[in-house]
Amino acid sequence: MSTWVLGEFGNKDALLHALRGLKARGVTRMDTYTPYAVEEVSEILALPKSGVRWMGLIGGLTGAGFAYFVEWYCNAFDFPIVVGARPFHSFPSFIPIAFESMVLFASLAIFFSALANFGMPRLDHPVFKLDAFEGASNDQFWISVTTDGPPEETAELRARLTELGARRISVLDEAAR
Repeated sequence: MSTWVLGEFGNKDALLHALRGLKARGVTRMDTYTPYAVEEVSEILALPKSGVRWMGLIGGLTGAGFAYFVEWYCNAFDFPIVVGARPFHSFPSFIPIAFESMVLFASLAIFFSALANFGMPRLDHPVFKLDAFEGASNDQFWISVTTDGPPEETAELRARLTELGARRISVLDEAAR
């Protein structure tokens, strides 16, 4: 059974100081909720690079190759028709559809790989039940530490967040969902 210990901080610098302090004490299962992107968070948490861009590249190349192959197969191999004395395999006329298919396949690959990588769609999370958490989208900075340990570990995390400057601390249990 998981327990989330959340600490609210007043600004970005306090949040970063608390993250560094928790990381120095060996806490690993942390997440942050901020009203805007804070670049330093991914460095402190040592988040891995996302594979979404590679999936976009693979999807785009697949789409362009597939469209080009279908055009070539239909126009030059399966049913060649002489139109305006052009050759059956006219490379310049195949470019627009291949490009559009590349964009379509790349965007679909990015969309679905982002959903898979980020664990979406997850419409409900225990932290959303906390009334004060609404400020995370306006002006508050939150750190969430997940623990599966005994209540003593939860108390220790509360004490660490307090000494690192948390304005408010909340504890949510998975059973409360």
